[in-house]
Amino acid sequence: METSRRKFRRSRTAVRKAAKQGHPKAQRYLAACYANGSGVAQNHGEAIKWYRMAAVNGDADAQCTLGRCLALGNHVTAECD
Repeated sequence: METSRRKFRRSRTAVRKAAKQGHPKAQRYLAACYANGSGVAQNHGEAIKWYRMAAVNGDADAQCTLGRCLALGNHVTAECD
């Protein structure tokens, strides 16, 4: 019987793989994980990076979130601009 921890690790690995392959919903999900520290260490730079990738790949929710972060200056550093 598979434990919930193992299932979570497997699903996280699948999401990361899909994100790296260019799937925008997976990229947005990974960005949210980094933004909130869900299953990974909280890292706002990584969150912005993945939101940007998802936005470029046409994810409207990622475009909105990235735009809000840029407009408010939330977690944006010079290299993200």
